[in-house]
Amino acid sequence: MTDVGHQLTDRELAKLEKRIGEEYARALREMEEKLTEYLDQDEAARLIQEQLLEAGEITLKEYQDWCFRHEMMGKRWTDMKNVLAEDLLHTDEIALGIARDAMPGIFALNANYAMYQLEHDAKIITAFTLYNHDTAAYLLKGLRQLMPGPSTKLAQQIARNKALRWNKQKIQSAVLQGILQGDGSRGTAKRLKDALQISQNSAIRYARTMTTSAQNAGRYESFRRAKDLGVQMVVEWQATLDHVTRHEHRQMHGQRREVDEPFILTEGGKTYEILYPADCTGTSNAPQSQIWNCRCTIQGKVKGFESETVKYSPKMGNMTYEEWLKEKEK
Repeated sequence: MTDVGHQLTDRELAKLEKRIGEEYARALREMEEKLTEYLDQDEAARLIQEQLLEAGEITLKEYQDWCFRHEMMGKRWTDMKNVLAEDLLHTDEIALGIARDAMPGIFALNANYAMYQLEHDAKIITAFTLYNHDTAAYLLKGLRQLMPGPSTKLAQQIARNKALRWNKQKIQSAVLQGILQGDGSRGTAKRLKDALQISQNSAIRYARTMTTSAQNAGRYESFRRAKDLGVQMVVEWQATLDHVTRHEHRQMHGQRREVDEPFILTEGGKTYEILYPADCTGTSNAPQSQIWNCRCTIQGKVKGFESETVKYSPKMGNMTYEEWLKEKEK
């Protein structure tokens, strides 16, 4: 059976990555303009130095030293660097906010699809009500799941200061390289793209990991509800089997566990427990290297059922996910 839930999740992730990319592209344009304007304030004096360089009256090192002193030293440059670093940090925060806001929808989508899959495969009807965005958001908040980040004000401030220092270093390096290469104001400003690209890549990795975690957390929530309703089932690990799949996750493909029984992951001869792919709830002791950028999913396999809230229905085996949703919405 095609995993339609996984396909729909991939579409949502593609939209998410596009929005994040657009946010960094907008930030890059604004930051380039600010830096160009800043560097252009020394344009007349710089042109004189360039003429001296061309005439052989000063060396290249003397020209570069002059540019460094006038454009990368003093309070004016410190203020400019601080502004750019804050702009980049603000963009990072917006990007992560975009990702977090999308997680309840992905959680709800997969919680609903997981129950559809169980009902479809076992040809049963359960007393299952659909998850919506608000319910999913409440559950995610209660679980403190999906890399919650620093929880105290002090920890948040420390993390923020660390990010600002990193941003300033990258901006300083980009501008210095532009000056040393003689790129001019516009060319030097364009070097900011490298610093933003690193942050954008990090934000997208974060979004991908959050998406996988929300996807599987939603499915697991439905497996638990199914168990409470009287459905006897197991959970199966499904790896994305391609050339970039981790060896450890490829080895876990097809591994089955009871609901709330952790999967066993082996890395470097050591074994770890993990409840589902990209489990970030704190219940897993798997290393971060096995969580970040994970693309695996889980599926439920029904063994049987015994409950007044579960009934056999042959027609369920013919229903599409869309048809099932309409029935549940009634």
